Amino acid sequence: MTGSYASTRMTGSSALRRLRALARGFSPAPSAWRPAALGCVALLLAGAHGAEAGVNVWTSLGPPGGPPRALVFDPTRPGTLYVGTTFDGLFKSEDGGDTWSATGLTGSVLALAILPGNPMRLYAGGYDGIFRSTDGGGTWTAVYSTTRVFEQVATLAVDATGTLYAGTGACSCDERSCGVDCSGGVLTSTDGGNNWQSTGLIDTPVATLAIDATVPGTLYAGTLDDFGSQRAIVFKSTDGGTTWMNTGLPDSAGSVAVAIDPTTPRTVYAGTSDGHIFKTTDGGARWTAASAGLPDMIAVLALATDPSTPRTVYAGMHDGRVFKTTDGGAMWTAASAGLPDDAGSVALGIDPTTPGALYAGTGRGGVFKSTDAGGTWVATGFRGGRQVYALTVDPTAARTLYAATDGAGAVFKTTDGGGTWGPASTGLPDHAGVVALAIDSTMPTTLYARTADDVYKSMDGGGTWNATGLTSNVLALAIDPVTPTTLYAATGDYDELPANAGVFKSTDAGATWAAANTGLGNAPIVALAVDPATPSTIYAGTGIDNCDFGCSGGGVVKTTDGGNAWNAASTGLPDGAIVNALAIDPNTPRTVYAGTYFNGVFKTTDGGATWTAADAGLPLVLALAIDPTRAGTLYAGTEGGGVFKSTDGGRTWRPLNPGLTYGLSIQALALDPATPNRLYAGRSGAGVFVIEQVCVGDCSGDGVVTIDELVIAVSVALGRPRPSACQSLDTDGNETLTVDELIAAVNASLNGCI
Repeated sequence: MTGSYASTRMTGSSALRRLRALARGFSPAPSAWRPAALGCVALLLAGAHGAEAGVNVWTSLGPPGGPPRALVFDPTRPGTLYVGTTFDGLFKSEDGGDTWSATGLTGSVLALAILPGNPMRLYAGGYDGIFRSTDGGGTWTAVYSTTRVFEQVATLAVDATGTLYAGTGACSCDERSCGVDCSGGVLTSTDGGNNWQSTGLIDTPVATLAIDATVPGTLYAGTLDDFGSQRAIVFKSTDGGTTWMNTGLPDSAGSVAVAIDPTTPRTVYAGTSDGHIFKTTDGGARWTAASAGLPDMIAVLALATDPSTPRTVYAGMHDGRVFKTTDGGAMWTAASAGLPDDAGSVALGIDPTTPGALYAGTGRGGVFKSTDAGGTWVATGFRGGRQVYALTVDPTAARTLYAATDGAGAVFKTTDGGGTWGPASTGLPDHAGVVALAIDSTMPTTLYARTADDVYKSMDGGGTWNATGLTSNVLALAIDPVTPTTLYAATGDYDELPANAGVFKSTDAGATWAAANTGLGNAPIVALAVDPATPSTIYAGTGIDNCDFGCSGGGVVKTTDGGNAWNAASTGLPDGAIVNALAIDPNTPRTVYAGTYFNGVFKTTDGGATWTAADAGLPLVLALAIDPTRAGTLYAGTEGGGVFKSTDGGRTWRPLNPGLTYGLSIQALALDPATPNRLYAGRSGAGVFVIEQVCVGDCSGDGVVTIDELVIAVSVALGRPRPSACQSLDTDGNETLTVDELIAAVNASLNGCI
């Protein structure tokens, strides 16, 4: 199950013992290791060590971010907190949010809880069930599996005795209308999650749980009444969930956020989806309205009560704002300075060890922090940048990678191949997404980025950015590889009539721009590709003009004079084909591939004079990448279908998706220039992934696994790189591998040679 790390790993010594036992079943000196035998060895060795991250499987690299859904704090370690995300796993910070690391729990994390008195014990719940960590998030064990389609664990709570409560089933109206199973209830476990039982509220979707820390067994559940009325209800139990009582919350719509005042726990607040907050001071016997100052009809998504300041409560709203009351709800005022607009404050939390330290998880901007009780907010290192629109690899330092995203931070940078990321956005507009990136291959510290309001330039590797003055709606960027001070910007705006489409050109590294539109129509230009051998030849992929008064556009246009004049180059393409991606084969530049939105991939071998389908059955194609070292090898990133690979110039394709889950929309692809078998992918809403492709087995196809092929297989199984300077393992030089030589190979692997 996703996120479960309970499987047992074999040690190296146990692997050797089993290998010797296996070897006794073979002849003492096999003439050669055939593929079937290699399969046994590879499976055995895979038990010795997990495969290296990214080897033949996609591995998430970050940047840390994604839509946050849950926050929880270590009450004994200042600045230590965890953030769960909708689909991107669980992250941890130990420095108040400046830096974050993945905990190893992937997938959906919608709810979090820490055991009082033992902060190393942590529980996480989501679409995959409930997981437990006993080492502060280092490792995880699955303790409950969701059993129904789309069932979700929406909320978790644990009391001082260790009794764990899980609320399941709550979902939105949109999900219900799509047939999602929203039935739920409350489950309890008294043995740390090993065993569960239903405690009532069966088939009632539960959105939030809150425990009275002073009265064992007393808890509140914020729910929906039923799917028809969508009426918000707060239930109360005083016997650990055995029985529940409707507390009589006044009529209100939507799910309920519930928070207990820790200083006077009979005071409870309930926020609803239609923008109301109610308050009880007698444990739910009576409720009164406490919404003065809140905006009308804006859903209350989260509530947090200040443990050190009585009557101070914070409310996170659907429009991204946070409101604050210091008089127990009599009056609310905005406390949102620095938060992004329309981001949705979906999670709120107060660090119990640091008075005034408040965190807000926002749907688009990531996690923000206030150190002055909501007076001002600043972005933490956990950004909302998981919608990756573009990827660029430094051609001179292959482990330096830039990712253009939609969130606060906009551009992220890693210099260690994705091990750590940091924002590289100083000077870019706050909370502005970046949809296009280009890097100067001769001076890779020079980059260009397109935001919603301008094209920006950095000359220090993303350290600082300055606007170039091109304010048109730029959809794609390209740099002349021979004369990198020449660059092109493709424009278009679907909301305008005409679409204000065209190409702008700069010959002074972005200092000035001039239109280069002769021969272009009104259709948006969505892709650009410059011929690396003849850079005055440029291909442009077009979209469709606004169709309110008839559609036009689609296809490919081409210039051979640096943009002075453009001509149609679409013969063989379907009429109106939206060309999202273009890729030129660097070894045969007259070979160009076009990825289309509805018609798959097309190929030309005559510089655009004619096009033929190169497997038109692929899903919607958003990105293309060509391996410059392997003729005919290319990749396609698709909408909903993940990554596809072709090794025969597009005649056939196969999916390349091991390790990709929760949506397979790939908006960007980039190959490592130093190691082209390493491929990066930017996923919609999920950040950057990497796969390192290593052939394991009979790679030559001759029916015999050679010594070199076996060594590679052993290396992969052990999670080690391919040997470079190790001595030959074929000690007798007869190009066969005896059992003793095989055991020696494994020993060498375990000792670091392989």
